[in-house]
Amino acid sequence: MSTQSKNKTLVLIIGILLIANIATLSFFLLNKCGGNRGGRPDKKAMITNFLKKDVGFSAEQLSRYDTLSKQHRSEMKAAFDNMAAGREDIFKKLASQEFSDSALDHAAGDITGQQRSFESMMLHHLKEIRDICSPSQKMIFDTGFYKVISKRGEGRKN
Repeated sequence: MSTQSKNKTLVLIIGILLIANIATLSFFLLNKCGGNRGGRPDKKAMITNFLKKDVGFSAEQLSRYDTLSKQHRSEMKAAFDNMAAGREDIFKKLASQEFSDSALDHAAGDITGQQRSFESMMLHHLKEIRDICSPSQKMIFDTGFYKVISKRGEGRKN
């Protein structure tokens, strides 16, 4: 094989590899930017489906749940914003105290308190949802809600 035909073969192989790399990159970038297209199901939809199909919520109960859910989401957003601002203050104070052991312990305690408040709001919301249930539905809710709450979407990585 002559040098010229070897060069043409190598240029052709490089061209094919370049096109394959571009196609692979665009595939991954489009999937990453594509959002929620058929990947991970919406958590709210999963919970609503559980309440409707498994627990047996009526239309009126679902309406009450939807109202509670919207209110809870609003409260959680405000709490999360406050928590973020509070953490900034905690970190500034920690830096001003030169990350001493006592400052670290105090910061950890403050962050733990914020997290406790956040988790308490979540658990209170679960209780409010449970309060919508009829006595017979409460048993079904109690035995299955944690499966839905802790379920990771199928499109989500471990």
